Amino acid sequence: AVVSTQSGHYGRGMQVIYPDMLFNCNHLYGEMYVYLSCLGKCMHSTKCPIKSSIKYNDCKNQDNDRVYTLVNNHHLTFLGRKSGKYTNDYFPCANNLCVEYSKVCDLVDNCGDSSDELNCGNHFECGGVFIPKKKKSTDCDSALIPLL
Repeated sequence: AVVSTQSGHYGRGMQVIYPDMLFNCNHLYGEMYVYLSCLGKCMHSTKCPIKSSIKYNDCKNQDNDRVYTLVNNHHLTFLGRKSGKYTNDYFPCANNLCVEYSKVCDLVDNCGDSSDELNCGNHFECGGVFIPKKKKSTDCDSALIPLL
């Protein structure tokens, strides 16, 4: 693993660990899937599900305890308070709601419009149901039958 010490908006001397190997992300879900796929650390060329940065006006009426900050002198974003700490691990849904990264690519439509399950390489969609790749079959009907 590569350890990088960074200073910036989130504190001095914060250590960030970047894995130096590739992982089979077909069996990972939520925050771990987002983290590794967006770092390009998945074996099967998995794309990062995050397509846009969170903006100051995203997640309307969801998180009123916000601190706004400027990112790279480019755009305004916010940090939301969670468990006594401020964090920015929000995924912007297409319908202007937001979910935490732990709820992205987790086989559940947490956004209500399936946008948190789009662009995920760890499953496929079958008639509105998200099926893990390990259960993939040649057709949707047999994939929906529980394995005994």
